[in-house]
Amino acid sequence: MSGLHIGDNISQTASLGPATDKGRYKDYAAQRWKLENGNAFSVSSTAEDKIAYLENDWGHKPAGDKSGLFGFTYGQTTLSDIRKKLGSNGMAFKNRIATMETKAGVVMLNSYEVGAVMITFYSVIPAEQFETAKAVADDPEKFGAFAKLDAISLASADYVAKNWGDRITDPAYKKVTVPAEMK
Repeated sequence: MSGLHIGDNISQTASLGPATDKGRYKDYAAQRWKLENGNAFSVSSTAEDKIAYLENDWGHKPAGDKSGLFGFTYGQTTLSDIRKKLGSNGMAFKNRIATMETKAGVVMLNSYEVGAVMITFYSVIPAEQFETAKAVADDPEKFGAFAKLDAISLASADYVAKNWGDRITDPAYKKVTVPAEMK
């Protein structure tokens, strides 16, 4: 994600230019950039200046639609596609909301352990499609076809343990093989 990896020194973000926003999230320094492709990119780092969390939010422009992970495309790849490619519905966490309503629609978070990193896919069912999607909620594949990829985050195991709580896994869940683009 933007050439950065979990565990890199925060100095590696210099390639992104100056951050457009800085703050704190719990024990982490947080920075955010508005990228040229329209996407928003966030990085949280530890007191030791190590990157613990990365998030890329799609800006809804074609220039930023390639996620760079698993061949997924923002706005096109569905939650059903993600489940199929990664072999399960992934996992959620006791201290992290897995589904939330926003003005834009319903956002679903599905997480997978990939090597030593937790990757989370944020899929959105647009508000205007939610009632139609609810009609097929008992069919995970049909329901998941309404949810389109909108953001991706990567987090260190330590970050996850400190902030998200115990795992709630799909019975079919298994750890995902690290793709070449994450090595």
